[in-house]
Amino acid sequence: TKAVAPGSALENVTASKSWRGSRELLRQAAEAFLTVPARVGVGGGAYSNLVAGCQFLMGNAADSLELRIALAADAKSIKLLATHLFGDEGESMGGELLSELGNILMGTLKTSFSSEAVRFAAGLPEAVPPDRVLSPAATYLVQTTFELQLSDARVVVYLGAKSSAVASLPVGGLREGMVVAGDIFNPKGLMLVRAGTRLSLNMVEKLRGILTPKQHIEVMAA
Repeated sequence: TKAVAPGSALENVTASKSWRGSRELLRQAAEAFLTVPARVGVGGGAYSNLVAGCQFLMGNAADSLELRIALAADAKSIKLLATHLFGDEGESMGGELLSELGNILMGTLKTSFSSEAVRFAAGLPEAVPPDRVLSPAATYLVQTTFELQLSDARVVVYLGAKSSAVASLPVGGLREGMVVAGDIFNPKGLMLVRAGTRLSLNMVEKLRGILTPKQHIEVMAA
């Protein structure tokens, strides 16, 4: 964790009850979802045997913030948990396991922050190489790593938070997964998309059909 500007939106979020209590929140969520007793272990190991990873990005357009939650696991852990969750066919569903678990953990954080009047738009799951789980391409000013230890399995969890600049793009430059930084209106003044919304492919296609190609939309930059 690096120095964060005092009084900034990033400091407020990372000083919140939701961030400070995130390990216990996620432990409880994982235990309830997987129906396996869970403990929180200290992260920071080499983790050279990780074989699969996924990440979720959450955006807050009002304060130009981004949270990242990423998971990784070794082959043995994936097999144990996938078989437990999906039955005998679970051995081939390791990727689905991490995505499902990550979605549960992201939703738990999103709900907790909402209770503190901090709204984050939920992101889509994205498979990432295991080495990128703990070393993301973007720089997160505040970050923490820990393990969820579930019986004989373990899942490495990374949480990161950073401020995100706002970029202005023409409608044709919009892509699935981008977070809208300002409300979008049609030519008659009717709201189409609220600030903070993470765009789906269907929403992008609709905006391209309604708005003029030269109209610019503000989105949170990566």
